[in-house]
Amino acid sequence: MLAVSLAVLLLWARPWYALQTPAIPERVMTLSGTMLPLSGEGVQRGTLLVFWSLFCSPCLAEIPDIIRLDSMARQRGIRLMLVAMDTDPPAQVLAMQQAGAWEFPVTLDRVTRISGLLDIAAIPASVLLDRAGRPVMRRVGTLQVESVMTAMDMALAHPIQGD
Repeated sequence: MLAVSLAVLLLWARPWYALQTPAIPERVMTLSGTMLPLSGEGVQRGTLLVFWSLFCSPCLAEIPDIIRLDSMARQRGIRLMLVAMDTDPPAQVLAMQQAGAWEFPVTLDRVTRISGLLDIAAIPASVLLDRAGRPVMRRVGTLQVESVMTAMDMALAHPIQGD
């Protein structure tokens, strides 16, 4: 009886969001087969996840902006990672990455399932994770490079308690 009461108390005492939000993986595999961290060591300031698809016209149109944003983000210690949605054939995504000579890593959502963990319901979308892997910024719609950079700088300038 005491054990059951203790278990109920521990579950009740946990924050409500801890029960509803699965943990974001610490590392993800890229299309090239490299394991990259989303939190902790190996992450300077944060990771910007850009949710994207080959079958999304606005996503395809924003590739030049993603390339520009990647360059600006790297200068600030932020890694940009493209997350191709689960409907995208991996071979086609890899071919596009190689043809475009993208310097940013690409992962497949069919492997990581990050979109579900972060409640991504529409694309294009982007989520900034802080160094601890916590979401600190979310944007839905095409990227506006300067406003995204400003928002990222502001979000990372005020770290969440516990950093």
